[in-house]
This record gives sequence, C-alpha cells and structure tokens, in this order.
Amino acid sequence: TTQKYSSLIKFSTKLKSSDEDGIYQFDEWFRSMSPTGEASSQLQHDLFPVTGRGLEWKGEEDTNNVIMKVPQSVCLNTSFEDGWDATLATQILNEWKSGDKSSIKGYISLLTRNTPYGPKVIPLSTAPNALRHWSTSQKALIPNKISDLCDAQMIKWRSKYDAANGSVTQDQFMWAMEAVHSRAFRGDFGSFRGKGKILKGVLGILSSILLIYVGYDVLVKDYFLDNNAEYLAAVCAIAAIALPLLLNGGMEGNSSAVMLPYIDSANHDKTADSSIEYDPIGDCFTLKIGPECYKKALDSDGEKSKMQVYISYGEKSDDELLLNYGFLENMPDFQTSNDSDIYRQNLASLYNSRN
Repeated sequence: TTQKYSSLIKFSTKLKSSDEDGIYQFDEWFRSMSPTGEASSQLQHDLFPVTGRGLEWKGEEDTNNVIMKVPQSVCLNTSFEDGWDATLATQILNEWKSGDKSSIKGYISLLTRNTPYGPKVIPLSTAPNALRHWSTSQKALIPNKISDLCDAQMIKWRSKYDAANGSVTQDQFMWAMEAVHSRAFRGDFGSFRGKGKILKGVLGILSSILLIYVGYDVLVKDYFLDNNAEYLAAVCAIAAIALPLLLNGGMEGNSSAVMLPYIDSANHDKTADSSIEYDPIGDCFTLKIGPECYKKALDSDGEKSKMQVYISYGEKSDDELLLNYGFLENMPDFQTSNDSDIYRQNLASLYNSRN
C-alpha cells in the first residue's frame, strides 16, 4: 500500500476500498466527538469516477443551513506567515508518528489512507495528479513557465525540510507538504487562535470609546482655555483607531492557515456558494452550503445519479490548480480517465486551450 519515490515524488493513483482508505476509521472517530462535532446524516464519504474521493449527499437538498460542525480542538492551525506550510506539515507528521495516541487519529487515518507510520513508509498521495508527479514527457505538453513553477516549489520544500531538521525522511516531509497545500484553508477566522484574542478585542473597543470621549471632552470644554485642545483631540482620535489594531496584531495579523477535518473532504467548485466560519460560542468551525453546492455526479456506469457536495476553496488560477491539486475547473466528463497518463494529457490540452 506504500511505495518509495524519488525527489520528484511518484504516487499510485489507485483508490482503495473504504476500510483501507481510512474512511471507516475517520467516520468512527468523528462520530465519537458528538455533540461538539456533528455532520448531517445525509452526508457521507464516497468515491466518484471523475473527482475521486468526495462527499455524497444522500437526501433532498438542504440549502443555507449548517451541515457540519468541526471542533477547533481537532483542527491543526498556524499563523499564515513565512513557514506556515512547514509548520502544518510537521504537525501532521508528529500526529502520524503518535499512532493511536494521537487525539486526531481518525483524521490522520484519512490523510494517510490508513497507513501506519514507519521510518521509511510513505502514504499514498493526497493529490496524485498534481504537476510534481508528472513525467518529463507529460510536462512537455504544457508551457515551460508552469514546469518552472513546479521546480521552484520543490526547491523551496527541500530547503524547508533542511531547516526543519526533523526526525522524518525528506520523502515523508514532501508527502506532508503536499497534503497541506492541497487541503489547508486560509482566512481570518477571528478569535479561535488563542483564547486571549477575545479579551484583546473587548479591550480595543473599550479603549476606543474612552479615547473618543476624552477627545470630545477636551475639544468642547477646553477649547477656549487651552490652545492645544485641537491637537489633543486629534491625538485621541488617532489613538482610538490605532490602539485596537495594535492589540489585535494589525489589519493583516489575524490570517491563519487551518486543516479542517471532514470539511476538507469536499471537492472544489468556484461557483459553490459555501461558507466556512468559526463559531466562538461553540468553539468550532461550521460549514454552510447553498443551492450551488449540489451537483449530480457520474456513477460507475457513467450515469449522473449521485449527488456530490462541493465547496469553494476561493479563487484559484489554473496554474495553482495544476500545481497543487491536479485538476482544472469545468473539465468535461469525457476528458476524465482512470489512466493517469491519459488524464494528464487531457489536463494539459484543456490548460493550453484557455491559457
């Protein structure tokens, strides 16, 4: 079930049965978190001929409602800053090495496809058709600039492995980096990163009110008594804006990178009207879906009978999709194939036709 791969990384693209794929173990683990962790009974993991593993919806469409709650305690996260991906990759690897002692063992089972840790063991890819897995002849089908992006990314990943100085092999680190880049979400999720952040927000609001009051009081009451009244009022006004920002780390300081179990099992569609938010009361991440999140999927006979739930990963260019995910938006069903060589040729043809 595992294989050694070169610095370019080559994975098997074969999807295995649910038990061996880690789905059963994940579902058991997630159910054990109830009621803090919940998912609609209409939702389940499944394998789809076109998109691979994803989420199937079994009942009637349920729009504009929360269909999933994931406790913050089982979500790996870090600040979105230089080295964020290596930090998350290291967290994944440490949890994998912990085995049954890991508090997120079900999620790790899903990521690794139920592969136990070993000093030289490498799980199957989380993005088997990402550009880094293409052969030289396959890469020749697309512009050199895209291959150059891939080469540059691999150089960065190797340098981050060297800097990490961890107890895993480079190939294991590369696998984890791919898992991060194909599954992590980025956003400003408010107060979930650190319990003190809510207090800082409250202090920021209170300090703004106080400073505005002081500035107004100085300007109105002391204008004729103090030639510096206007100056002091201006200082108070500026401080009323600046202090809350300083307390909360600035305008851009709250962005985080998060691994969201179960939510990240949904495949991407940019038209999907999904919403992922952090609920500070329940201390969990929620997934809400709209009518554009449901799409009929092909079954094994080529008929559109299954209903798959999609979410939007945000705006993704064709370059990024090819580099980190191994698919492109709106790829016609007839262009998909279980043969990775044919599939990648079709990906290259579609990329070239619109870039």
